[in-house]
Amino acid sequence: MLFRSPIPFSIQSDFFKMIVCPKTQDSADFMILENATQNDIVVTRDLLFAEKLLKKNIKCLNDRGILFNQENLSYLLQERALSLQMKNLNIRPAKQKHTYSQQDAKQFSCQLEKLIPQG
Repeated sequence: MLFRSPIPFSIQSDFFKMIVCPKTQDSADFMILENATQNDIVVTRDLLFAEKLLKKNIKCLNDRGILFNQENLSYLLQERALSLQMKNLNIRPAKQKHTYSQQDAKQFSCQLEKLIPQG
């Protein structure tokens, strides 16, 4: 787990460690990119960061359980670019609800369980 300041954490585990990174822009992303291996799983909503991770063959998914791959990430990046263009033109699509549902949590949990090696 990566944080910008120490967090009191009472659980000790061989499966993860806490790293405190500098409080500079993208410092956590850079630290993850430098240290992640193909055995790691990264959870992110940042599509551009996910793209960098995929180029290093690092598994990544978002908090809703979408496992990123070249195909779906390409589509999501195109959708993002279109949204930014619309925003720059002051075209506002109808507001969509972006609440995190129980279904999202379940999908994330299921996808994560598939990615974690058993045994």
